[in-house]
Amino acid sequence: MRRIVLLLTFLLIFSSSAIAADPDCYRGKLGQSQILIAAPANYNKKMLILAHGLRTEAMPVTAEINLQEQFYKKLLAEGWLIASTSYRRNGVIIDEAIEDLLQLREFAMEKYGRPRKLYLAGISMGGAIGARMAETCKGKFDGILCIGAALSLAPNLSGNPAMPLLFLSNRSEAEGPKAYIDGLKDKAVRPALWVVGRDGHCNVNDEERRAAFRALIAYAEKGAVAFNRGITIVQAPATSDAVFKDGGASAPVKWIDPVYGNLYTRFVPADFEKLGIKQGDTFMLRFNRKDYKVLLGITYSDVPKGGLVAFFWHDGKLQIARNLMNAAEMLGCTAGDRLFVKLQTAGNH
Repeated sequence: MRRIVLLLTFLLIFSSSAIAADPDCYRGKLGQSQILIAAPANYNKKMLILAHGLRTEAMPVTAEINLQEQFYKKLLAEGWLIASTSYRRNGVIIDEAIEDLLQLREFAMEKYGRPRKLYLAGISMGGAIGARMAETCKGKFDGILCIGAALSLAPNLSGNPAMPLLFLSNRSEAEGPKAYIDGLKDKAVRPALWVVGRDGHCNVNDEERRAAFRALIAYAEKGAVAFNRGITIVQAPATSDAVFKDGGASAPVKWIDPVYGNLYTRFVPADFEKLGIKQGDTFMLRFNRKDYKVLLGITYSDVPKGGLVAFFWHDGKLQIARNLMNAAEMLGCTAGDRLFVKLQTAGNH
């Protein structure tokens, strides 16, 4: 009898894991936008809609959800439905993006049923869109999470949010949300500002996002939140995969962002310390017998459009990006390829 109980318990755990790992993904076109909806088999009538960041005209018009991110995987395992839209076009788009997000909201409710709870999470320009929706879409969402909100892209903000709003910002970008909160109208619903103690743009890890999202839910459902909080969840130190030779080091590309073309490598801070490359230095990147100059900076805008910039991501690994353009296409590399880096000197210009 005990063996049967243990077997049944194992089967239940296995089946729950299979459900969480394999949501039903719906792709389609809605108006002029592409949409993607990930619906778990154990849908709990809670829905999260995503508002993506700025994409240039050269980038694909596509709806994406990185289902390998732990933030999304855990929500799906709990039964949350997650939906995303491409918007109808790329570029700076606020009002039309709001229309597309509301259209997605209506479609998802019609297809999967009206949710008991409905939230929106916006990143970068999507955070500015979220702030604007908090002001203009009363009653349509329970709350909005704005990650690295690029509020300068939405100059018509009124400062009068009508629903719970939580800004999650890196310390180097916290002034924008702080200024927004300082300029609130008298009857506004007060937003919360949580600041992550590292520099960068949207450089927050899954656990920090999860903590902020849970706080937003508590704010919306119980009315209580820490309005000003510093939050930095330190992860285990990243392990180096670098091979040192010829005065430099090589390491593989772990993953390439399918939309932006950013390279997520397996270089760690200790590798660059060993090479003598410090923040603010320019280093040489070599791939396929071609050399490129890269700035070790903090965020994408540290270089002009088309320039290459690198910085250490929240997981301790080096990200290499091309500001407002595609680094992977420029280099012609794919995941698994090895990149060679070396301190830029007069001899290797």
